[in-house]
Amino acid sequence: MESCKIISEIIKLVDFSHLNLSGNNIDSNSICALMEGINQNRSLITLNLIGNCLTQEGSNILFLNLKNHPSLNEINISNDENTNNKNLIGNKCCSQLKVFLESNNIISILNIADNNIGSEGFLQICEGLEKNRSLISLNLSRNNLPKSCIYSMSIVN
Repeated sequence: MESCKIISEIIKLVDFSHLNLSGNNIDSNSICALMEGINQNRSLITLNLIGNCLTQEGSNILFLNLKNHPSLNEINISNDENTNNKNLIGNKCCSQLKVFLESNNIISILNIADNNIGSEGFLQICEGLEKNRSLISLNLSRNNLPKSCIYSMSIVN
């Protein structure tokens, strides 16, 4: 967590447009430390958190804090076979993800592949997408979604 506080301070001082923190053991406590810097960085466009240790709690913190970010248009919290860490945002986080999608009009790419999201979470994502007009790419692969979810996605406007 101490390293995330240091990174957060750097993010405040340097106008990064792309921040890749994949495979760094970032968990709920670490994401809290990072959010202060990320929220103050008004030039950040891409945030890559592939293969960390984000759980439902950490993902809730992430989506709550980023719903009004003025420049961030790509978030990747998927998982990679090459890392030992695994983000598992699950179904419970999807209620905050729904609010994020309803509120944020900047995000265009969201990758939440391989995060243990099921039917319940998927339906909340669809509800958020009904109000979102900026998202052009959503990766939900490797979440073991049933065929009924594919039908639900086809009726989202």
